[in-house]
Amino acid sequence: MIESALTHGAYGLGVLALVLVLAFAVGRRISAPISALARASHAFGEGKQDVRATVSGAREVAEVAAQLNSMFSILVARERTLVETQEMLDILLDSMDRVLWSFTPDMSTVLFASESTRKVFGHDSSAFRANPGLWLELMHPDDRKLVEATADRIALSGTGAMEYRVLRPDGETRWVEVRWRHAAGGQGKTARMDGLVTDITERKQTEEENRQLLSIIEQSLNEIYVFDAATLSYEYANSSALHNLGYAFRHLRLLTPVDLMPQFTEGTVVGMVNQLLHREKPQQVFETTHRRADGSEYPVEVHLQTVEREGRWKCLAVVIDISERQHAHTEIIKLANSLERRVADRTTELARANAELESFVYSISHDLRTPLRAINGYAHILAEDLKERLDPGALAMLQRIAQGAVRMGELIDDLLTFSRVGRGDLSLMQVDMEAMARAIVEELRHENPQAQVSIQDMPKPVADPKLLRQVMLNLIGNALKFSSRQAEARIEIGSISEDGKPMYFVRDNGAGFDSAHASKAVRRFSSACTRSPNFPAPAWGWPSSSALSSATTAMSGPRQHRGRGPRSISHCLENLSDGL
Repeated sequence: MIESALTHGAYGLGVLALVLVLAFAVGRRISAPISALARASHAFGEGKQDVRATVSGAREVAEVAAQLNSMFSILVARERTLVETQEMLDILLDSMDRVLWSFTPDMSTVLFASESTRKVFGHDSSAFRANPGLWLELMHPDDRKLVEATADRIALSGTGAMEYRVLRPDGETRWVEVRWRHAAGGQGKTARMDGLVTDITERKQTEEENRQLLSIIEQSLNEIYVFDAATLSYEYANSSALHNLGYAFRHLRLLTPVDLMPQFTEGTVVGMVNQLLHREKPQQVFETTHRRADGSEYPVEVHLQTVEREGRWKCLAVVIDISERQHAHTEIIKLANSLERRVADRTTELARANAELESFVYSISHDLRTPLRAINGYAHILAEDLKERLDPGALAMLQRIAQGAVRMGELIDDLLTFSRVGRGDLSLMQVDMEAMARAIVEELRHENPQAQVSIQDMPKPVADPKLLRQVMLNLIGNALKFSSRQAEARIEIGSISEDGKPMYFVRDNGAGFDSAHASKAVRRFSSACTRSPNFPAPAWGWPSSSALSSATTAMSGPRQHRGRGPRSISHCLENLSDGL
């Protein structure tokens, strides 16, 4: 029994020892790969992304190592994607003038700030991470109080937006909008404060320009309306429109242009709008009447055009009150009618006066010529019959009586010339001025045979040859007469060009006159020259020439020139070639 027990005991101890040996061997085979997995996981956690676990040992352990390596690869790929996404986000935010940042709930630490902070704020993102309060320091002092109040409301609501000005390091002022949002963490607590910053400077500038434009429109004295091109409902009217119409805008927005313009139907207004929408006309301009809230009407001029706004077509109407214009137009018509009546009356009076003058001139001519002929005839008879009995002084007196009668006859002829000037029809044709001047000089040469007359080449004007000849006859005759007492009488006939137009002149070095009295030289019944027995002919040359030239052309009148030797007098005819 004892031996049997010992045998069995020894056998059991041997089995136990075998089991212990087997257990130690198996334990080392399993624990070593698990330790390797743990070391690989620790290294990957420290940032060594190229570390991988060794796939060895038991089948179960090898499968765990393979799964762990696959997870490492996935994490590396996701981190790379995350980095690329962050870079793209930074580029996108920078291109959009936007900044993305995150703060701790108490705003004491910047968790993240995109690189676009430099473009918006003028500072790198590192500056914000180093100084979390930098965003407040860059704020315009005038905006701080309003922003602080807005921040308090955002802290309570968990979301909100604020607008303020930023003072950049380069001195530029920019407007930004910051939209805040609480990011929730575990157990309903706030994990961080996320903010999206947008540069809204251009929007603010546009808003300011729109505000100024609206202010100008509101101050305009013209009525300005905006209504929908489809429904014709009013969407805007400035203060002048509301004042002139007597409507409040809440009432006007219920109306259409058809309600304000009683002369138009809805179809007519729609037709005009369609012409603008189809580009058949750039604008519609017309006159009509506007009906006020009290039912009264007033005349207006409407300028209508279409504009596109937010994808819809609107009609812009600028309406001008033309009450004063129409009143002025009515007054002008009345004045024009009155003026026409006055002109007609004056024309009738002038025709009657001309007829009376003509009758008077012919009557005087007829009545005076008879005694003049008698005086001249009796003076000649006495001189012939009594020349043996009368002394030389008496004969000279009779001769002067005869000469006075002749001069009186010439005066009567000049009166008749004046009465005819301007009453006949002009016969216009091209006139050879040079040939006319030569013929007149030959005709009057006996008045001053010693005069040196120079005739230049002259352009041929279009004028009445008879009247023009009378003008030239008077001018050349005066030049010969008033230069006859000069030792070397010189007369020049020609033309010059002024402003591209010919001006004809007759110039002599004869007796002159005081330049202060030049205007008298062309007055009727007036003379700039002192009467002198040296020049017995009447001084009607310049006045009659002025009257005749007024019927044919423009005449500048006599001009006095001072130079070497005697005075040089020129009488000029201007613009003969205009075809007058």
